[in-house]
Amino acid sequence: MARIRPLIGGLLLAGAAAGSGAAAGCGAGPEPVEVHYPSMAEVRSADGGAQSWVPAWIPDQATGIAIKYDLDTNARILRFDLGGAALPPGACTPGEPAAGSPELHADWFPHHPGGEQHLTCDAAATAVVVAGDTAYAWSPGDPEE
Repeated sequence: MARIRPLIGGLLLAGAAAGSGAAAGCGAGPEPVEVHYPSMAEVRSADGGAQSWVPAWIPDQATGIAIKYDLDTNARILRFDLGGAALPPGACTPGEPAAGSPELHADWFPHHPGGEQHLTCDAAATAVVVAGDTAYAWSPGDPEE
C-alpha cells in the first residue's frame, strides 16, 4: 500500500501538469492536486514534482505527510506529524504567520489552524502552526497580476 500512494501521486501530478497546459488558454486551471505520503523517505523516492512541494525544513522523522497544491497559483497546505523531532534550527522564525489564512481546504487541514507554536518559514512565505506533534503549514498563492 505504501508503494501505491507515491505511484498514484505521481500519476496525479502528471495528469494535472498535462491538464494545466490544456486549460491555460481556457481561463480555467486544473483542480488542486492532493497527495499523501507515509514518511519523508517516501517523499524522497517520489518524482521531482512532489519533492519540490515539500519544504526542505520538514524533519526526516516526519510521518503522515499530506499536501494539497494549486498548480495555477502555487498556494499549498501541508500537514505532517513531527515524529518527536523539532524543526531544524534557523529554518523558521517564531511569530505570528504573515501568510494570512489558508486559501486551500481539505478534510485533514483545519480551517483556522491553532497551536502552541506559531512560525514563519521560507523567508516568511510559509506560515506554520505546531499543535502537539502535528504541524500545519500553508503558503498563499502568487498574487494575481
